Amino acid sequence: MISSSFKFPIRSWLAVACCALAPLRAQTPVPRSTPDPAATSATSATPDPAPVAAGGATPRESKSKHGWLRFWNVLPKESGEFMLIKENGTPEGDTLLAAAPNNFYASYIKLPIGRYNLKMVRREAPTTVVQYVDFTMKGDDSFTVLASAIDRKLKVETIDETYSLADAPAGRLTIRHHFPGARINVVIGASTKSHDLSPGETEVLQGLPLEAVEVKTQAALPGGKVESWSTEVNFQNLRHATLLVVPDPYGRFRPRIAVEGVPAPATAPTPAAAVR
Repeated sequence: MISSSFKFPIRSWLAVACCALAPLRAQTPVPRSTPDPAATSATSATPDPAPVAAGGATPRESKSKHGWLRFWNVLPKESGEFMLIKENGTPEGDTLLAAAPNNFYASYIKLPIGRYNLKMVRREAPTTVVQYVDFTMKGDDSFTVLASAIDRKLKVETIDETYSLADAPAGRLTIRHHFPGARINVVIGASTKSHDLSPGETEVLQGLPLEAVEVKTQAALPGGKVESWSTEVNFQNLRHATLLVVPDPYGRFRPRIAVEGVPAPATAPTPAAAVR
């Protein structure tokens, strides 16, 4: 996972939005993700014929000529819409993906293999770069670009969610907590429980049974109100999933279960059958 952040001079959560909307000053360096084997910087997408597993794992054999990319924006709704832009020789570039706040229903798009150096910009200012997003897409890779605000900083992560069913003997749930001012915990089935998580924290629960299990999330919200939310996830169909804890468009506590990664097309799970 590659992440990069820069600090805004803000005094409240809502002020994050104002800073995200304000154009960056010319003298402020634009943050760039640090390249690693799964995130290599380049000026354009170029073929890379040697697909390997991310994170130094055993190379996966894949003849696929594409991978998968999605863009989640969990910034406050006042921050507006952001776009991922690909160079095309013009100042505006080509829009690859757009993400309005709370677009946590966004799905993966198919992307040709290659090295990518994308620009994250605001729709209202498409020529002002907020962040560079660099990665190498190999056959059947899955990436999520996640824009959030943590400790009054804009944070943009390129998350490698690549996996194969052959390497997933058990289920896995990644909890991403982005509900301002809340503390949460998650219980799966009868025995698996997360730590108490503060906003901006992530926890991965592994070794989950390959069957339908109940996922319960409890939150202590600002003002002392306690709310609970539960759903069922079938890890037989969906080996890896993300629990995204964010406010809904009305500010309510409404977590979201989403697919995490897309295995090879021949064995890809159907999200509708996996999450009820």
